[in-house]
Amino acid sequence: ADSKVNINISSAKPADVFSLEMYDTNGKVIRYQTLYHKNVLDVSSFPKGIYQLIISNEKDNKEKRRLVLQ
Repeated sequence: ADSKVNINISSAKPADVFSLEMYDTNGKVIRYQTLYHKNVLDVSSFPKGIYQLIISNEKDNKEKRRLVLQ
């Protein structure tokens, strides 16, 4: 499995700042990270499974994504 995942936010401008919350299948936050318009998320320490990502901007607009680690 890849140990790094690229997270691109197509609507982002270079100066935009986002927050990323990563949840496991139990709904527990397992990672919180600041993002910019292009980021790499290191997932090498996480077991295989399905994770929910919630990306929020400074205006509190939220985007949900699913991440599957195999």
